[in-house]
Amino acid sequence: WFPAILSFVAATFAYIFFPEIAHKKHYVLVVVLTTYWAMTLINFWGIKISSLVSTIGVIIGTIIPGIFIIALGAMWFLSDRPDQIHLSWDAFFPKINNINNLVFLGGLFLAFAGLEVSAGYAGEVNNPQKNYPRAIILGAVITFILFMLGSLSIALVIPKNDISLVTGLIAAFKTFLHSYHLSWALPIMAFLLVIG
Repeated sequence: WFPAILSFVAATFAYIFFPEIAHKKHYVLVVVLTTYWAMTLINFWGIKISSLVSTIGVIIGTIIPGIFIIALGAMWFLSDRPDQIHLSWDAFFPKINNINNLVFLGGLFLAFAGLEVSAGYAGEVNNPQKNYPRAIILGAVITFILFMLGSLSIALVIPKNDISLVTGLIAAFKTFLHSYHLSWALPIMAFLLVIG
């Protein structure tokens, strides 16, 4: 999971300053290793600091950009702009005969990875029998909605064959923001995604 998500971080970070290096292997390797070890060191400071960093990252870097891209996708869809999605009953079910489709499915499953680790901290929750299951269900629902509607928003503007696991989200933001004359917000969104 870490190499995939940190590759996304490297490409997104590059889009802020130097888009031409987003796919350079050495650049991605340096960012992946640096970020991985930085996160490891943050965890040495204890669970409170780690929790604070995680909470800020989720809110600022996942939920806010997720809601924003969903809103942009909804505006795009409702404004009768051309879209890249061809909705049909046949297209509803993923084709698993292509390895590329399985990679994206793996990415979706990894969105829920780590949920089971939180069980070790259930005893620190007030009224864990009641509140812990609620928190897990709420977290899973929010994650599912953000990923599902966010993915649909990306698919609206990026052709199926051009969607990249590493740069698809930032490319969709670029298309949306350019179309709505908000290109100045792209570095802000990229920065928030890197924090996330």
